[in-house]
Amino acid sequence: MDTLTLNYLRKGESAKILHVYAEADQKKHLTNLGFVAGASITILSTQEDEMIINLKGTRLGVSKEFTKRVTIERISYDKKDLVALSQLKVGSKAKVIKVEGQAQFRKRIMDMGITKNAVIELVKLAPLGDPLEIRVRGYQLSIRKSEAELIQTLVLSGGEKNA
Repeated sequence: MDTLTLNYLRKGESAKILHVYAEADQKKHLTNLGFVAGASITILSTQEDEMIINLKGTRLGVSKEFTKRVTIERISYDKKDLVALSQLKVGSKAKVIKVEGQAQFRKRIMDMGITKNAVIELVKLAPLGDPLEIRVRGYQLSIRKSEAELIQTLVLSGGEKNA
């Protein structure tokens, strides 16, 4: 178990909250915001004296001083858990872990919103399996199966691979 405080995380990293050290009145407010044991938290950006985090779908700004009072456990994954986007089942949701391929391809894919930690849903496949229609960041787009093979994901829901 990798236990540390929230201030050790960097942009894009995720963790599970273990404990928040605060006085009773502050703790009640923090609990209402979602700072509870077991909640998942993702770092969106870090500055010199503050962080922008995603907690239960809400963006929050917190001071670096506060982050020292939140103990967390990093959420990690094993390489064997990664699945190419092309292998997901229709209806599956997955988190983008890595975009492989040449720099020009990676830039084009990232310009479409397929970036690290983005959540993608496989909406449907063409009759012959190519292209794939996906939903990312609130919009739908189609990508070639050969391109989807270069996008490594971590399955969040809906099964693992196409039959």
